[in-house]
Amino acid sequence: MPSFVWSGRRVGDVFSSARLISALTLLSRVLGMARDILTSHFLGAGLVWDAFALANRVPNLFRRLFGEGALTAAFVPAFVKRLEAGKRDEAFLLLRRLATALTLLLTAVVGIGIAVTYLFPADGKSRLEGEFLRIMLPYLALICVGAILGAALNGLKHFFAPAFAPVIANVVSIATILAFAGLAAEPLGRMLAWSVLVGGVLQLVTMGAVLVARGASLAPDPALGDPALREVGRQFAPLVLGLSFVQINEFLNTVIAKLCVAGDGAVSALYYGNQLTQFPLSLVGVAVATAAFPALAASAAGKRWPEFTELLDKSMRGTVYLSVPATVGLVVFAEPILQLIFEHGQFGPEATARAAAVMTYYSLSLAFYCANQVQVRAFYAMDDTKTPVRVSSSMVVLTLALALALVRPMGEAGISLATSIGGLVSFVALQALLRRRVEVRGGALARTFALSLAAALVMAGAAWLLRRHLPSIPRLGLTLDRAYRVGVPIVAAIAVYFGLTLALRMPEARRFLRR
Repeated sequence: MPSFVWSGRRVGDVFSSARLISALTLLSRVLGMARDILTSHFLGAGLVWDAFALANRVPNLFRRLFGEGALTAAFVPAFVKRLEAGKRDEAFLLLRRLATALTLLLTAVVGIGIAVTYLFPADGKSRLEGEFLRIMLPYLALICVGAILGAALNGLKHFFAPAFAPVIANVVSIATILAFAGLAAEPLGRMLAWSVLVGGVLQLVTMGAVLVARGASLAPDPALGDPALREVGRQFAPLVLGLSFVQINEFLNTVIAKLCVAGDGAVSALYYGNQLTQFPLSLVGVAVATAAFPALAASAAGKRWPEFTELLDKSMRGTVYLSVPATVGLVVFAEPILQLIFEHGQFGPEATARAAAVMTYYSLSLAFYCANQVQVRAFYAMDDTKTPVRVSSSMVVLTLALALALVRPMGEAGISLATSIGGLVSFVALQALLRRRVEVRGGALARTFALSLAAALVMAGAAWLLRRHLPSIPRLGLTLDRAYRVGVPIVAAIAVYFGLTLALRMPEARRFLRR
């Protein structure tokens, strides 16, 4: 049997891969947070950062749509299926032709996008958005093709390079900010935009080199009539239809904040308020889903449904166990954490308060968004791309309507609340539909959620009381005193949560601590 065949893979192997992805994602997120600390210090939450954040949304929209979303979901099952059948050369040929087709398509998109920027209005913010877009749009093609290369490496059970690639991009951005910190806000924003493009080049080169070392050829092959490529295209079409609504909805949320909230800072508040929620989403939801996806696809391809059910059950319960305390902790400590990380330089108390409100509402459904990462991959593994599309497109309409209704009374915080409601409804809908297709151990999942939530609420209460009674230590200085008053309660909260869940004899606690 070839070494890459998933048959007989233990559930624990998925979590071993997830731990590697989580560790590298944590490193990337920590570096990303360092980058954001620097940008908040030098650029604040005003016009320049609003323009940069909005412009940066565009290439990242396509990255999620083509690279990490629809195309990856359509490609991985086809790629793994060929590996399972021992057709390694065919799998690599499919990768090469897909990468070529994607490069041609996205090069045209980049050209059109750059032309459109010259039609932007002449006001200060729109002018900056256009300039930043012209610099960063080529990153769109680089990161999308890089994501497909990363998906192929995951299919080959190589998780290091795809998870490490974002680390490179963050290092480039940090080095750029430090090198040009003496510049005024606008030219510094311009240099930061160039650093995004350089980071994309380095990520693509890194993953391409690893694939070539494993025998793949990345020479252009524009065989657009290839039946295998068409197979991926047939899966991709319904996926991109649904995911385009989701990604456009996220972009429109940013536009709504820009147009419907008076003054500057709303887009920045959405950006900074969402950053910390990305830690658990990436470290738990995305990491587990990424590691489980090839295994779920292989189990479904071989019709090994007991194995599929076991993988899905353990993945969902492990995700809930880790994401619920993160949800509660971020809600309780939103303002102190943001104050510690961002409130310095050009980022003042008002910006902290606005970002904290956004972060609180985003965090409310964090556990459901993490679980959705796994649920959606389960449908994709069964070659069912239509069900998640139908759910996501329905949720887009709901979320957009709620955002428009809530932005007037609540400002940008109403947009984040609308997003959380959409995440909760999506979870319920996906869970109900998944139960129609395969066995879902809903009782075990509900028990894990209930016990995790109870332990997390006790954890939060203990941490809040400890923080309230901790004395300030002025001689430490403002930043170290804030770190002490946030760090001590958080460490205590982690100990309380794991202690309680062990006392409750939750298998997820024993499995996590043992590994």
